[in-house]
This record gives sequence, structure tokens and C-alpha cells, in this order.
Amino acid sequence: MATQHADVALTTYEAKRLSKTYVSTFEENHPGADVTPEEFVFLKAVERFQRRTRRRYPSWREILSILRSLGYRKVGRAIELDLELLYPLEAALASELESPEEAA
Repeated sequence: MATQHADVALTTYEAKRLSKTYVSTFEENHPGADVTPEEFVFLKAVERFQRRTRRRYPSWREILSILRSLGYRKVGRAIELDLELLYPLEAALASELESPEEAA
């Protein structure tokens, strides 16, 4: 089975192999950071966009175009983003700041 994203076709094996290489290099430079294979594909698509346009920072409209080129489509109603899943430590600190416990 081949994975098609942007203008590069990779077999599932190649995508996993590249992902593991990138993830291991990324984790060496950023300990504790996890990159899923899906995030890796998105990062590589952004990197290709940056090289093609010779621009470091894409606009939000361009990010949306990159996502669409990967096959992402809105298929359902919008849901609230669960920040606790993305940033558990920050969410815990924020909840402590919102409702501080009274010291007796």
C-alpha cells in the first residue's frame, strides 16, 4: 500500500522508516518530544512548502492548503480542542491558578 502526500509517493514501509529516522533525530535534539507518524508527514509537507517557496513562515491560509494537499477535509462538525491532551502540565498549572486552594 502506498501513502500519497503532496507530490511524494511513499510505501508504508518507507514512510515508517523515514518517520523513525526523523523522530530519533528530533528526539536527540529535543528530549521528551514525541512526533507521531502523522505529525511527521505534516512536518515534511511544511518543509517541502518552505523549500519550494523559499519562505520560512507560511501563512495560516498556506498551512490550510498544505493540510488539504495531504488529504485532510472537514467531514463533521467542529469540536472543542482538548488542551489537556496536548499540554497536560500546562493544563494542570492553569487549573491551579484558576482555583487556588485557600491556605488554612
